[in-house]
Amino acid sequence: MAARETRLKSTALNLGRIPFWLKQKSLVTVTGQTFRPGGFILTRRAADFCNFSRKDRILDAGCGHGMTLRYLKDTFKINATGVDPDPAVSNAASGRLKSSALISLVRAGLPRLPFRSGLFNGIFCECVLSLVKDREACLEDLYRVMAPNGRLVLTDLYIRRWQVPQKPRSVKAGACLDGAVSMTEMLTEVEQAGFKVDIVEDHSGLLSQLGMPKAQKTGYCMIIAAKY
Repeated sequence: MAARETRLKSTALNLGRIPFWLKQKSLVTVTGQTFRPGGFILTRRAADFCNFSRKDRILDAGCGHGMTLRYLKDTFKINATGVDPDPAVSNAASGRLKSSALISLVRAGLPRLPFRSGLFNGIFCECVLSLVKDREACLEDLYRVMAPNGRLVLTDLYIRRWQVPQKPRSVKAGACLDGAVSMTEMLTEVEQAGFKVDIVEDHSGLLSQLGMPKAQKTGYCMIIAAKY
């Protein structure tokens, strides 16, 4: 526990120090590199907190071009599985990761994951939940495929408000902010799916550091929850 706390403190010191290259949209387009608030900083922070190791089965739900999968393999030698419903994205990810024996890719989407119940020790869902139409069903399916004592890592945008929205949400394809909800709603949805929240961190400062428009009503957070 002491070693984990030391790693977390060390990581916390680096929060906000976004590499210059990560801010360059043109370079991101060319390389296919992950372009989300925090880059791999929050991925590493979550993996350290959850104490994931190479013996764990990890799922990246909505893996995109597979950069988190690559990072987990290179950094932790983790046997990772990625799922994404977009054929073009899946094909691109396959091309980038074809030399990685520890990585497998499946073309599928939430909330109908083609895995047996209790398979994964950890699930990353980074900037994905705000893009899906049925959040409750997605979280329930993530809970289903999670093994006992497994950890769910969520990073996403949220709306800085406390009241319940008066109008039904209308999620547009690729529009994260359109599908964002309040922090209260996010935590309620996670717990209603069966998870127990371990940690909630606000990383809204990363939005402006990545060149995104400053919006006082928009935040960015990381939630880590467990299946006990």
